[in-house]
This record gives sequence, C-alpha cells and structure tokens, in this order.
Amino acid sequence: MDIYIESYVEWREECNDLRRAYRCWAASAWPDRDLAFGAYRAALDREEKAASVHAVISQRLGCRRRW
Repeated sequence: MDIYIESYVEWREECNDLRRAYRCWAASAWPDRDLAFGAYRAALDREEKAASVHAVISQRLGCRRRW
C-alpha cells in the first residue's frame, strides 16, 4: 500500500507544480510567453505521467473509487 500512497503524493505534487506553471505562463510578459509556455507544457507532461503511474498502481492493487 505504500507504493499507492507514494504514487498519489507524487501525482498531487505534480498537480501543484502544474498549477504554478500555468499561473506563471498566464501572468508572463509577452517576451517571456514562449519560455513560460514551454515550462507549462513540461509540467503538464509530468503531471500526465504521474497520473498514469498512479492509475496503473491503483488498478494493480484493485483500488476503486467509492463515491
């Protein structure tokens, strides 16, 4: 179960980084927009990877949402 919690924490950290990168991109001055967008895209890719890893671990452990 530790691996499940670790993957969840990693995913949530990447979500926070993604939000920060988006805010930086949205607030960036015109000359910095391309660089800020590149950082946002990289953060998006990392969040997507972390979400995929967490989903695979969840499936392997048989975890399901109980809503």
